[in-house]
Amino acid sequence: MMLIDRTLTMDAEQSTASATATTSTTGVPTLAKTTVSPSAKSTVDSILLELGRKGLRKAAANLPHHSTIRIEPQTDHSDAEHLFRLCIGTLSSGEEVWIYVGSKPKDRSNASNLAPTIKVYASHNGVETRAVHSSAWHEIRMIEPFKELWKRTSDSARKENKSWMDQRRGMFKSLVFWYFANEGAARGERLRFPEFMRSHYLVLALRKLGEVAPALRSENLSGMGSDGVDGIAAMLGGLSQHERQQKDIEARIREEGKKKKELAADTKALEDLEKEKEAAMRQRRIDTLRIYHRRKRHYALPQFVG
Repeated sequence: MMLIDRTLTMDAEQSTASATATTSTTGVPTLAKTTVSPSAKSTVDSILLELGRKGLRKAAANLPHHSTIRIEPQTDHSDAEHLFRLCIGTLSSGEEVWIYVGSKPKDRSNASNLAPTIKVYASHNGVETRAVHSSAWHEIRMIEPFKELWKRTSDSARKENKSWMDQRRGMFKSLVFWYFANEGAARGERLRFPEFMRSHYLVLALRKLGEVAPALRSENLSGMGSDGVDGIAAMLGGLSQHERQQKDIEARIREEGKKKKELAADTKALEDLEKEKEAAMRQRRIDTLRIYHRRKRHYALPQFVG
């Protein structure tokens, strides 16, 4: 833990205060000076170390690659701490549903450790149409892994429990931060990943998801980002692993089919043997009756003495 804290401290010392948003010549918004935020890459690396100690490294690796998630720059929301947005799915109306990281809490002694709010809104043809409250998130046709997490945390027995709902939203928010962090690491950006969000909610989310089937990694192919080679390689790796698993399953099915055929052949052979045994017993009874009647006729004939 000391190594991780030192890494984060060094990154924090290298960053400067002020959060003025600017736009680069490529049209991608950047933070001219970040607010004491470590680099996204060092954040991701340190989180992976923590997850490894908790036995969740594989669960994180099995999540869909960040390049399969649509993450785009946005300048419409001046309250955004991180100037990008993430598409989590669509509504039945065809509107896309986007999430961005809002401002962090103010006037709180521990504000630096608190997570910013996340804002969810619907958009049509690039134009924001309305906010989407968490009570309506079940209406969203989510992409993976958000869909799987929302499904696995849909505990009807606790749906009216506010603390449980807050925890559920916290797990969801932690995944959003995780994808922003990975995408930011690929671009060399900085990102503040609140401590409690990464050490508590992200851990809970990954434990809920478990070792998500690698097949989920191919669910979001339509959302491939411009990240290119790294994303494609990761996706192909996930797909090849899925293909190997599929082949293993098919081999087991064939083996089971072979065993069933052998069992069926043995059963038929046993039935044929029983039939032959019954036929032999019938024939024996018939032969016994014939002998009996023959002897009976023989002793019934009159005997003449010459």
